[in-house]
Amino acid sequence: MLKQNYNHIKQYIPEGALGYIQTILEPYQVNIIVSNKRLSKYGDFRPSQASDKENKITINKDLNQYHFLVILIHEIAHLYVHEHNKGKRIKPHGQEWKNMFKKLLIPVLLNPNVKIPETLNQALQEHIINPKSSTSYDPTVSAEFRKYDKASNTINKITLKDISNGQKFIFRDRIFTKTKSNRTRTLCKEVNSGKSYLIHDSAGIEIVEK
Repeated sequence: MLKQNYNHIKQYIPEGALGYIQTILEPYQVNIIVSNKRLSKYGDFRPSQASDKENKITINKDLNQYHFLVILIHEIAHLYVHEHNKGKRIKPHGQEWKNMFKKLLIPVLLNPNVKIPETLNQALQEHIINPKSSTSYDPTVSAEFRKYDKASNTINKITLKDISNGQKFIFRDRIFTKTKSNRTRTLCKEVNSGKSYLIHDSAGIEIVEK
């Protein structure tokens, strides 16, 4: 098997992390695709098919470098679980995935050559004791990630869960109306297209002034 080159993601992850990513992906054929931003997800894993022998991982390019790295390892954990449990029916974010995500993320958090801010590192170490299906469900980790987003400070000071239904807000350069709150995500309607999307409650937003 030819060793794949992942230099195209170097600019999206913290200094010192690329070598580790190369190492843990070496056993598999994986195409890492840097995707345009998506409202419904930060990344995904798609296993190889009969017509396509290559596994695919997509990650949104608008994430800050620390968020990008964690989402990438999240999806690599899905790859490992898929390869180790072929033919078995398991939950997408069940104990197998939790254990694998923890196993793959810990070396990054403990590696002094991977430059992750101390408070974010500590929040992630606490998060992986019992990781949720998304870091967006962990308000401490979400708040730490937002510190390093390129968006303005105004956007980072308020989250979707802080506003009322019917209120308009800006998220990723688009205007939405908050429609209906669920347990951890909120149904929102984009003003221009009229399409509805589920957005994480912890997403950083900017209120549209009346």
